[in-house]
Amino acid sequence: MLVPKYQFKSKDMSGKRYTGTIEAENLDAFYHILSERNQFCVSVREAGGSSKDINLSKKKLKLKELAIFSRQFATMLSSGLTVIKCLDVLYKQTHTKHLKSVILGVYEAVQKGDSLSKAMKAQNGTFPPLFLSMVESGEADGSLDSVMERMADQYEKDSQMKNKVTQALIYPLILSIMIIVVLIFMLTFILPRFSNLFAELGGNLPIPTKILIAISNGIIRHWYIILLVIAGIVLAVHYILKTDSGRLWWDKLKVRMPVAGKLLCIISASRFARTLASLFSSGMPIVQSLEIVSTVIGNKYIEDQVHEVENEVRRGVSLSKAVKKVEVFPPMLASMLGVGEESGNLDEILKKTSAFYDEESAAAIQKLISLIEPIMIIFLAVIVGFIIISIILPVFTLYNTVGGS
Repeated sequence: MLVPKYQFKSKDMSGKRYTGTIEAENLDAFYHILSERNQFCVSVREAGGSSKDINLSKKKLKLKELAIFSRQFATMLSSGLTVIKCLDVLYKQTHTKHLKSVILGVYEAVQKGDSLSKAMKAQNGTFPPLFLSMVESGEADGSLDSVMERMADQYEKDSQMKNKVTQALIYPLILSIMIIVVLIFMLTFILPRFSNLFAELGGNLPIPTKILIAISNGIIRHWYIILLVIAGIVLAVHYILKTDSGRLWWDKLKVRMPVAGKLLCIISASRFARTLASLFSSGMPIVQSLEIVSTVIGNKYIEDQVHEVENEVRRGVSLSKAVKKVEVFPPMLASMLGVGEESGNLDEILKKTSAFYDEESAAAIQKLISLIEPIMIIFLAVIVGFIIISIILPVFTLYNTVGGS
């Protein structure tokens, strides 16, 4: 009997990518072999079979799901329940279909004798590298309950920050949609009626009105071409952002944006400090900690700079001096790291620094909202005002022409 071969692309917890071929009886066996290598699958296809990748049913857990999972797990472990009993209770209490299937997979693997971290690694990238590393560390030194508590705190704060940013963007998004709807309505329904009236009355129209009528006619006559062009642009941008160079360009652009870029840098600094504090508290070496930190930043441009910090530390440079070279992080971060290194209390300093940047992020979000709202309203008023003036101006011009004659 021929054993199937699987061509795969995978990553380890530091983000390093691998490609290769594995012989395995089935997909479950393939995932088990990959987890033995401390890797999780990115894509897989059967060698000699379809050129299409096998659908990876597992998807990453959301921040809120990770926070709830960690908090409940920590509470039960602190109460004296075994890992297998915790998983059993979590499975029964969970109503989300995806999370339920993940917990079941972990439960079955632990029942067969796998450690919790190994069982989680076998879930094909469902759990993030930071979580897996912390669980593995907690199992090694018997502090799994406190590790789960720290992870719950981490993901709760990340989830709260994500919600704040999302809420800050909702109002501008609604205003943008309103602007587009108002523009389309006025250009395709209101203006054509007036342009017919102007054509009947004759006379020379002002330049703004001519421009507006030309735009209106173009939209009405060629709307399908416009939609195709927009769809093409969206698909092209989507494809470009899927590439490493495209994502790097876009993430660098986000960092360079006024106000929003500063907010992104503050949030990244907070995430950097908080994650590093959690890893240091678990006793993880600094280089390995930096490898994992780079996976939680969420911005490729900043991730690359964190990798530079990692390389500097490998060469013997202190963490504070290495971070000082990172242009996107606020200068205070390097200063606080220096204080922590001198006092030998780096994890506590990092926690306090993270808390400070969380407050800074909240203030920056409010500032961003206070800037965006009036700008969007003024922009809407200018656009609508221009259209109204372009409609009214020729009416007065024609009235004066008729009155003068």
